[in-house]
Amino acid sequence: MQLTDELGVQITVDPYPPIGLSAQPVLDLYLFDPAGQPVRGAAIEITYDMLSMPHGPFQPAVREQENGHYPTFLDLIMFGNWGIEIEILPTNAAGPARLRIVVIVALPEE
Repeated sequence: MQLTDELGVQITVDPYPPIGLSAQPVLDLYLFDPAGQPVRGAAIEITYDMLSMPHGPFQPAVREQENGHYPTFLDLIMFGNWGIEIEILPTNAAGPARLRIVVIVALPEE
């Protein structure tokens, strides 16, 4: 997804869908420029909260792992909808980019 003229992001959650409370999903952001090259050295702030109950907000540490990948663990402590706000501050001249996603933790199928 292209966020700005100079910044794109690919978002993965693994496992997805997060089923069961014992699975601590990894949220991985891959940042890239218009040429498809990794964006390194960005500062990323993530805040997540349960949408229907007062569980949070939580702010996990996010550090670049390699080649524009910025993974973090999410501790989704209850079944339900979780709102995740992401702010990306790239090191280049581009301004900050903000986005919001919702991750749903479902009851396991029996």
